[in-house]
This record gives sequence, structure tokens and C-alpha cells, in this order.
Amino acid sequence: MFVIQPPLIMRYFSSSHSRNGDEVFRRFYLSWEDALWHLSSIYDIKPGATIMVPEFFCGNVIEHMQEHGLKVIMYPVDQFLTTSYPILTITLQKIKPDILIIFHPVGITNKLMEHQNKLITLIPKNSLFIEDCVHKVVDHQSVKLLHNRHFLIDSLRKVVPIHGSFLYSKVRIPKIGLVQSISTSPYRLGMMFWWFAMQVNLLLAYISKNPHRRTEYNLIAERKMLRGYELIGKSHLGSPGPIITNKLAEHLVTKNIMVCKVQQFNLYKPIVQLLTRTRLFWLPTMKKSDRKNLRGFPLIIHLSVADTFLQYLRNKGVIIRFELNDSLWSRRQKIVYLPMGIHLNNEDIAYIVSVLSHFLSNIQDKRIN
Repeated sequence: MFVIQPPLIMRYFSSSHSRNGDEVFRRFYLSWEDALWHLSSIYDIKPGATIMVPEFFCGNVIEHMQEHGLKVIMYPVDQFLTTSYPILTITLQKIKPDILIIFHPVGITNKLMEHQNKLITLIPKNSLFIEDCVHKVVDHQSVKLLHNRHFLIDSLRKVVPIHGSFLYSKVRIPKIGLVQSISTSPYRLGMMFWWFAMQVNLLLAYISKNPHRRTEYNLIAERKMLRGYELIGKSHLGSPGPIITNKLAEHLVTKNIMVCKVQQFNLYKPIVQLLTRTRLFWLPTMKKSDRKNLRGFPLIIHLSVADTFLQYLRNKGVIIRFELNDSLWSRRQKIVYLPMGIHLNNEDIAYIVSVLSHFLSNIQDKRIN
């Protein structure tokens, strides 16, 4: 049995200090949304401004955008998590958004970025071009930005045991002022309380030798995590991230995490290939180079079997969820991220593979328990 989310263990860190790539600056915020609110205030994005996001996008974030006065326009995403460049160009020419969000789902580099130079010419000169990397393991030194209104925002809590988000930019973004930092402190403390409560239970699950106890701690950690999710983005003003997690982020072993992701992808691959032959499961479009950046192993599921599949795994102690289940995309199919990370060993992955194998056998025998 294993831990569902990365626990705060030393394996994720080293004594060495990471550095940004050339000509790239970064600021640390409490969350992706806090970075967006601060960026919007700096660039004078007013209520009524238009923001374009993909159909595969967090519904809560969309609600918060609307509460901030933004007009949200969604562009289509197909069953393989890709968007047609010609279709998007037509929409961009018609809408002329103030902010364009290009999402890298599950950490997979969006194919639209193959046309990034052209995309930037299709949005107004004063618009913001934002790469959403909340699911991606970001290598600081590899960040490349095209111009002063091109930004990248990640979300560390999705891939490592740290709460906070970095905003990468070609120009130095002003810090959040002292007054704003103080005014957002209750919001920040609330968020960190639930993150800490989650981490306590993740650590208990990590050290426990009892499989039933581990499942209990994982379930409690999941509930604490979801309570924290309810608070994210609730502040009308952007909040800086905690200093301590900012400092910890500078010592992440990013390269080791990436190597681990590739190894674990290869462990999952054989059973997933068998599942896809049933035509009830399939994979997003991705390149081999994407494997190192994945949040988890992405498995897309046909609606006819999705609920049964999820419940089966959770009953076996694989405490995963449908991801972005409140998105428009998820009305047509579901997606789960099979656990990955350096807190998991080969035995953990082997157990998940065995559960998947048993589920496949049940499908083939037409009996799912």
C-alpha cells in the first residue's frame, strides 16, 4: 500500500540550490489563482475583460474568474486532450481575448505550443499569454518565454510536497505590497492549516506498516486536501506564498523526480496497453519527452465503465479521483491520474498494476466486483 499524494519527506529535497534559466524572473504565490489575480492587477485587467480557457479546466477556477469580473470563453478540447490549431485561430480572431490560457494537461506539453509564435500574433498586443503548468514538473532552468507578456504559472502542491506557485516572466514582476500581504494573511493561514493537516496524515500513511491504517490516513488526507481546495482563490487579492515553502522549493530534486516519472511510466505501460485494447480506456496524445513531466499516469475512461472502475480501485486502497471532474470536457469522458512520484517504490506501482490487472480480468469475464 502507498501514499496518495507526495508527503513532506527529505527524498524530495537536496542541499543544492536551484537557479532560474537565463533572462527569466519568478515570483512565489500561495496558488495559481493568486498569481493570476496579482498579474491581472499589475497589467490593469479590468472587470469585463475576456479570458479564454480550454474545456478541460477547473470549474472552481472558472467560477472565481467570473467572480473577479472576467468573461470566460472556453475553446474545444478533444477526447485526447488536444485542441485543433485552425479552430482555435478562428476563435481567437473573433474573440480577441485579454488573456489566453494554454493548459498543459497532466504535464503533457500542449501541442498548441508548436504554434506559439503564431498564436501570440493572433491575440491583441496588450493581451496576456499564460502557460498553465499546474500539472507539470517544471525545470526552472528550461523555462523559455517569448516576450514580456508571456508568462508561465505552476502549482507545486500537485507534483511535490510544497504548497505554492511560481510565476515565471521575462520582466521583473513587482512584489505584493506589505498592506496586501497582511490583509491576505487570514486566507493564507487557512490554506496552510489544511495543507499541514493533509501532510500530517500523508506522513502517518507513509510510515504506517498496517495497510488498513494507511488507507484510513490516505482518506483523511484526501478530505483535508479537498477542504484546502475549497479555499484556493477565494481571496479577491493575490496572496504571496509562505517564505518557508519558497525556500524549500529552491532545493527540490527536480531532475530526480523526472527520472522517477519516466521509470514509473514504463512500469505502468504494459497493463495500460492491455486496458486500451478494450476500447473503454485510452491515453492522451503525448510525446516520449512528456513522460518526465507528468503529474501522474493519465488514463482516460469511457463513461460506461468510469464509475465502476474508480470505485473498484478505491475499494482496493488506490485512493484516486476523477480529475477536473467539474470541467465541460469531463461530461463526455473521465480521466484519472495513476500515482507517480519518488515517494512511491516499485512495490507500490506493482500493487496498483495488479489491481488494474484484476479489473481487466473482470471486464473480460464480464464480472466486476
